[in-house]
Amino acid sequence: MPSSAAKTQGREIRPLSAWYNEERQGKHAFKDLHGIAKIMDYGNMTGQMSVEDSQSAAFGLLAMVVGLNFFRVANIPPIRGEDNRYIAEEYVKRITEARQG
Repeated sequence: MPSSAAKTQGREIRPLSAWYNEERQGKHAFKDLHGIAKIMDYGNMTGQMSVEDSQSAAFGLLAMVVGLNFFRVANIPPIRGEDNRYIAEEYVKRITEARQG
């Protein structure tokens, strides 16, 4: 089985570049999560959004976007064949229209 990872005492040793990329992506995602939560908090404060827990809502939104991206890359469209980005757009509409309606 070809792999760039080596085995040492039953543990897989990955290349430093793989570890670095994962660490960098994790830190970037955390910053994105924090930024999205701040936007949601500001939206709550101004009355433009209705989000009870901005951290959970931000995590949910980010997880949904990552999941939708996976399905796009894997070429798995929604049942009716439309662009799956409408799912995230509908979520954002719901949290921004909740206070207006």
